[in-house]
Amino acid sequence: TSSLQYLDARNTPLLDHSAPFVARALRISGSLAVLHLENAGLSGRPLMLLATALKMNMNLRELYLADNKLNGLQDSAQLGNLLKFNCNIQILDLRNNHILDSGTQPWAEMKM
Repeated sequence: TSSLQYLDARNTPLLDHSAPFVARALRISGSLAVLHLENAGLSGRPLMLLATALKMNMNLRELYLADNKLNGLQDSAQLGNLLKFNCNIQILDLRNNHILDSGTQPWAEMKM
């Protein structure tokens, strides 16, 4: 929908087979400003699809990804790529994940 501004899908698993459909819907919905995906099983391919879909959503201001068991390198690279293209994100919640300092270091070196 073109009027969706807030989506709360926390505690809803976004699995490999459903991630492409959700990513496609998020790519089309350019009005989304707040997205809650805490504890959604986002790691690896589902996160890559989500990050790719959200790169061009310039209305997105808040992205909540706590409790997803995100790992240090692969998932950090996807998030870094998202932040590189979408500099309008004001809040990125990554609480309770496995991203270490080494995973966030490339973000600090990015020129946005």
